[in-house]
Amino acid sequence: MAEAGRGLARAGRLLAPLLQPLAAVLTALAAGVLIILAIGKDPVSAYQNFLVATFTSRVQFGNMLATATPLVFTGLAVALSFQAGVFNIGAEGQLYLGAFWAAVTAVRLAALPAPLAVLLSLLAGTLAGALWGLVPGWLRAYLRVNEVVATIMLNYVATLLTEYLVNNPFKDPTAGAPMTRMIPAQEWLGPLLPPSSAHWGLAVALAAVAGVAFLLQRTVWGQNLRFVGQNPRFAEYEGIPVRRMVLGAMLLSGAVAGLGGAVQVLGINHRFIQGFSPDFGFTGITVALLGRINPWGTAAAAFFYAVLINGASIMQQNTSVPYPLVSILQGVLVLFMTAEGVLWLGRRRRRAAPAAGAPGEQAGAAEGGVGS
Repeated sequence: MAEAGRGLARAGRLLAPLLQPLAAVLTALAAGVLIILAIGKDPVSAYQNFLVATFTSRVQFGNMLATATPLVFTGLAVALSFQAGVFNIGAEGQLYLGAFWAAVTAVRLAALPAPLAVLLSLLAGTLAGALWGLVPGWLRAYLRVNEVVATIMLNYVATLLTEYLVNNPFKDPTAGAPMTRMIPAQEWLGPLLPPSSAHWGLAVALAAVAGVAFLLQRTVWGQNLRFVGQNPRFAEYEGIPVRRMVLGAMLLSGAVAGLGGAVQVLGINHRFIQGFSPDFGFTGITVALLGRINPWGTAAAAFFYAVLINGASIMQQNTSVPYPLVSILQGVLVLFMTAEGVLWLGRRRRRAAPAAGAPGEQAGAAEGGVGS
């Protein structure tokens, strides 16, 4: 009996963190029902198309996976930087540069064996994103430049830089729009659920999630990174090189976003196309907050967000619900869940501060703390 009681208590502790997000989802769905009823439409039919139809067709399910793939990368990149207490809003720019250099590399290495060319193209995209993430990381760590402002501005720089390159030296002269030459078919990431648009880049995304989760949760570096994110002054007092940790977090965050761009051009677009991203980088911020900046939680949030995007398209096609209302429903769901995620992040920081308060005050005398 006592053992059963302890089991129930343990299950309660495990499920407790899920109650508030679940409440946010149910509240958002209830708000959506009221909105649909207010315009005289059938909420059951609308929600069936919005949330369920994705899972009733192989093609729709595959399309949802294709939508989720870049969101897994950008959400993971943002979550990784958040773990270090650094707000990387620049995943969009890192994604753009990763996509561009991966596409250019794939075209230039067409003579190599396909697996080697694909690997080098993915590495080129990853390196481009990492270097672009390194810039705001260095500015934050050594010059105390606000990383939010720096990464937002670098998004514009990356977009305009790739726009120039794809309109001038790297433009496909046979194409009427700004885009690079087509990547040879043997270098494409193969289809996963044909005839849907899902591709094997999803496996790369899940491997990245597993790698980051292992790094954060099973290594000393990951523990130190989370420590820096929770209280940089106390971490510095404990001898953790805070500046190097921040630099490493931004480097890795940019690398993940750049890899996402590389996977997108090799799996979906098969060339770099200016304006290819419908704000994958910015949506990654929402995804990271929905996933509580946990790698696996972020992946789950990316799939959930992809269901919303795919479901919105299906609902528009199959019901008389007007498109603006579809966007409102999507926005209400994300608003409630993101707001809950932001509140959770604030509570997490407040809990961490008192725990390290006294030593943190001693460490406050130390000079050059990044988080100061």
